[in-house]
Amino acid sequence: EFRSMIQFAAWTGVRQGELFALTWDDVGAEAIRIRQSRKLDGTLGLPKNGKAREVPLLPPARVLDDVPRRQDSVFVFHSPRGKPLIKGTHGWSWQKVKAAAGLPQVRWHDLRHFCATRLLELGVDHFAVSIQLGHTDGGALVMAVVATLLHRGWVREALSHKGTVIAYGAIPIAGAQLCYFNAVTYLPVGVALLLEYAAPLLVVGWVWATTR
Repeated sequence: EFRSMIQFAAWTGVRQGELFALTWDDVGAEAIRIRQSRKLDGTLGLPKNGKAREVPLLPPARVLDDVPRRQDSVFVFHSPRGKPLIKGTHGWSWQKVKAAAGLPQVRWHDLRHFCATRLLELGVDHFAVSIQLGHTDGGALVMAVVATLLHRGWVREALSHKGTVIAYGAIPIAGAQLCYFNAVTYLPVGVALLLEYAAPLLVVGWVWATTR
């Protein structure tokens, strides 16, 4: 059952508490419905962000036929003693699995990163991936996390080009803030903020107008 749980979590990207609270009534032929999450104190509540969602079941995630249905429980996954999962009992089993696999550094949350990476490799767009994972940022976090995972040498590469990073990063930001603080001595704060936030749009518009 635990092996099926790992594979299911890796290919659906559900959060740990959502996995613990998944019932057989939430499982469909093509998708699962995430409508609740088990909290740290063992109680059930809404998923993070307070929104229910549907998660499609890709072929690798269709392993629930290998999970036995218990007559005395509505939940899909259980502890080795047959009790509904909570963070403590799940963590104990996860530590044993990691040790046996020789991967003590792997976190359960890394399965969500695995899911996001694989979905993007399959051609799913960032926005759809963010919805599947339960994010409400339109895919910004997915892009940031996956870019870090796929390009693991980004810190070393950035340090090797620190002059360019400073020239095109820190200096413009510092310059923008300096101009803003100078502007508020002559303009209302609202107008100064409007000019600061509109500046990137003005620059992009100017480049577009002069290069098209």
